[in-house]
Amino acid sequence: MFWRDEPVHNMIKSAIKALSTLFIIAAFSSSYAEERVITMAVSQSIYHSGILSYFIPLFEKRMPYRIKAIPASNEEAISMGREGRADLLFLKASDYSEEFISEGFGTNRWNVMHNISVIIGPNDDPAGIRGREPIEAFKKIAKGGYPFISCSNCRDIKRVEERLWKEAGIVPEEKWYMSHANDMEDLIRVANSRLGYALIDRPEYLMLKEKIRLDILVDRNPLLLNQYIIIEINPAKFPLVNNAGARAFAEYVTSGEGEDIIRRFGLDRYGEQAFFPQ
Repeated sequence: MFWRDEPVHNMIKSAIKALSTLFIIAAFSSSYAEERVITMAVSQSIYHSGILSYFIPLFEKRMPYRIKAIPASNEEAISMGREGRADLLFLKASDYSEEFISEGFGTNRWNVMHNISVIIGPNDDPAGIRGREPIEAFKKIAKGGYPFISCSNCRDIKRVEERLWKEAGIVPEEKWYMSHANDMEDLIRVANSRLGYALIDRPEYLMLKEKIRLDILVDRNPLLLNQYIIIEINPAKFPLVNNAGARAFAEYVTSGEGEDIIRRFGLDRYGEQAFFPQ
């Protein structure tokens, strides 16, 4: 006959129950914590501009969420959305983002803000492009063979640049066209060292303008318009996304307070606005 020590048996049962309770609490706490986190795939130009350092702390102070921002190109952000690896996308509007929505991966497109990319170049502007239209400016740079620096890793701005070369009917030549920069900051530094021309996003120029010898020469043209939007990932396709958190963040950045942040951003750091509310 099997002998059993009753007190020891009871102790073991109590320990098992306690451990089970702890596992349940831990699982619930983990699930709850995940619901509090909002994973945001964000355009590199937005991320590196610094505006999120205003949005995120104020949002987290007011709402019971924590933002996990992941910088990415538009293509990378959209890939994350297609795989359900983000709760929302904060990126430049493009044909790709519209296709993403039309295919049902994204819902509730929020228009947040805009700015205009710029063409920068040497102060003395040897190509004579100051105040010109972007396509005319590209033609003059190519005709004179003046250095033009491109960023091979900056996919969003690279796409705009390629479109402008195509519309200008020009295939850039290696003797004056350099595609070596790794990111937008590197692009500006290389252009500055070579006293060349470059197409860049305004916030990146504002961050470095006091350290370089390049001016904004082509500005405020509709061809260079950047519209920044938020897209909620469709919970019907990905039930585990934090849709409530994504919507709460979108509502905040498009609220009156969010618009005030957009209007003020850049004025204190750079002396001029970097973005404009949509």
